[in-house]
Amino acid sequence: MNSKTKIPKVKVLATGGTIANKIDKDVGGGVPTLTGEDLIESIPDVETLADVHVEQVLNVGSHLLSPNDILKVRNKCRESLNDGFDGIVVTIGTATMAEYAYMLSITLDTDRPVVLTGAMRNISLLGADGIRNLADAIRLAGSRQEFNLGVVVCMQGEIFHPHDVNKIHAQKTEAFGSSFGPLGVILPGRIVMYRKPLMNQYIPVESLTKRVEIIVAEEGGDGSLLDFASEKADGLVLVGFPPGNVSPGMNKAIEKALLQGVPIVLVHRAIGGVLNQGFHSDGGPEAQLLGAGALPGGSLTAAKARLKLMLALSYTQDKGELRKLFQNY
Repeated sequence: MNSKTKIPKVKVLATGGTIANKIDKDVGGGVPTLTGEDLIESIPDVETLADVHVEQVLNVGSHLLSPNDILKVRNKCRESLNDGFDGIVVTIGTATMAEYAYMLSITLDTDRPVVLTGAMRNISLLGADGIRNLADAIRLAGSRQEFNLGVVVCMQGEIFHPHDVNKIHAQKTEAFGSSFGPLGVILPGRIVMYRKPLMNQYIPVESLTKRVEIIVAEEGGDGSLLDFASEKADGLVLVGFPPGNVSPGMNKAIEKALLQGVPIVLVHRAIGGVLNQGFHSDGGPEAQLLGAGALPGGSLTAAKARLKLMLALSYTQDKGELRKLFQNY
């Protein structure tokens, strides 16, 4: 690096996950023993990548993180950006990384890079991938190229948009993917971008006040579980058959809940593709549901749609505003 080039300033917010784990023989598995500082010290020549500052926010597996914990992480991101950091890295467990990346992306209004990364294999195991992923994330967070990335996921040398990234394998180190493909890749000495992140949205929420549950459409389902959930929750996410259909019994239960004023977001259970809105041989039951007032989930997974509906309902209960938040997103 040219001595006249100002080295980027990057904040690492550590929350735990496999990247922070070591094998504890007494426990019989990995436990979160590594701090963010430990991880940074493991990166060779890290000072050539960025001026790195570390803050330990939590040190737990991501399955133990609640949406309110992620709002706290969001607040830490805000503080760091206000303090002048060029970019942020959030180390987090991979179990819920994709969903929480999406939640951060729609609650953090910035185009500076906020990069989520972690590991599939902890440092005690052969083929541990955490340090490489963290080094890539720091490089991306400190990049001075005008990518206007905002929140992204960086794993396995690839950069993913939080809207469409998913964990697609439970064990492989190449565990993340998207039906739309990565935004770009991290190569030795350079970052190559394939496409720009266009699916960006901001919902100004400071706290979560609403409960949302997920109901999965069943073959021949009578809708009784949906009836029960609609009495307990402030909103529901319905996972239909691709591209958004449900059984006749569930259709009646959905229409009943909508008439009672329960917001319902409709998604489908296929790995890829967007929710259909009427182009179907038998008239499009998904179009009937949307016409009855269900909100379109687009290409979101059920887990991401749930977080979004929790945020949306914490922001507004106006039906028109809710539809605007979900239409085309």
